[in-house]
Amino acid sequence: MARAVVWKDERGRLNVIARGIAAGQRYRRRAVVPDNDRELAEEMARQLNLQFALGNLSWLVEGQTGRLRARKRSVPATLAEWAEQWLEGYKPPIVGPRTWYNYSLHVQDLVKRLGGRPLATIDKAALLDLRDQLERKGLSARTVGDRLAVLRMLFRDAQIRGFVESNPFETALPRRRTKREGTQGARRVQFRPFTAKELGELLKVLRSAKSEREGVYFPGTEMMLLTGLRWGEAVGLLWDDVSWAGERVNIRRAIVRGFDDPDEPTKTGAKWEIRLTQPLKNLLQAQRARSFVGRPEGRVFPGIRGGAMSYHEWRKRGWVEAIRRAKVSP
Repeated sequence: MARAVVWKDERGRLNVIARGIAAGQRYRRRAVVPDNDRELAEEMARQLNLQFALGNLSWLVEGQTGRLRARKRSVPATLAEWAEQWLEGYKPPIVGPRTWYNYSLHVQDLVKRLGGRPLATIDKAALLDLRDQLERKGLSARTVGDRLAVLRMLFRDAQIRGFVESNPFETALPRRRTKREGTQGARRVQFRPFTAKELGELLKVLRSAKSEREGVYFPGTEMMLLTGLRWGEAVGLLWDDVSWAGERVNIRRAIVRGFDDPDEPTKTGAKWEIRLTQPLKNLLQAQRARSFVGRPEGRVFPGIRGGAMSYHEWRKRGWVEAIRRAKVSP
């Protein structure tokens, strides 16, 4: 746990002070703010606290005291400006070409309707008006839900970046009556991404396992949250898929749910790479240090008995239990 704050010393100079504990040791670092710029100092502290929240303590542990380079944020004035930046951040290979194309279509329609409004002025009432407009246009319930889901992601990422303080999606919209499908009466379920606060609470739980079984299943769930991988793609990883020198994780196969061990191609048949970010590197290093060192052919996230992980055991121990303790909606 670490925290960075802005502090003025006895000479009137602004500093950013970071304190924290890593690997049982206490650390303290100081960065002098150029030109006593208060806005820049607050941005420096915000950037550090964001990195600390994501598990990256490298500046605190390895950084040198002195100046920390940071730029003032270019805060988007309107939804249209932020939507353009947001789309750039999700270009392939971050997501697949088809997914990015769908994001582009949804954003294009959202910008037409709300693009000129500042992010902070889009409240719950604006969301309800938007939903009514989309329904009057004759769009299907699924398309309306997809539009709102993309807008929710825009606000979630804006909140993570510090562009807005509150998110109009933090409380659920009033539900529409749903149709019953089939003879079993199964309800349609509309999924939504986690908010920034929910992600933080869930990661806290996943990084503090209380039992051996949680220690087996929680890391795989954290891998899925950090990368967006499907369950089968995450638990199908082998240690020889991890390139420490190249700082990449190669996604080549997936575990088939319901089968004991066979590996199959990914759901789309594609292969790709994921950049080894610092939080992901911390997770994999901790996982390697447990009991799987020296076995390049071994699984990164094996089951309780060492073979392939059981989906039903993971869902019970690594998902349902985790969200229950984090007190977030599934």
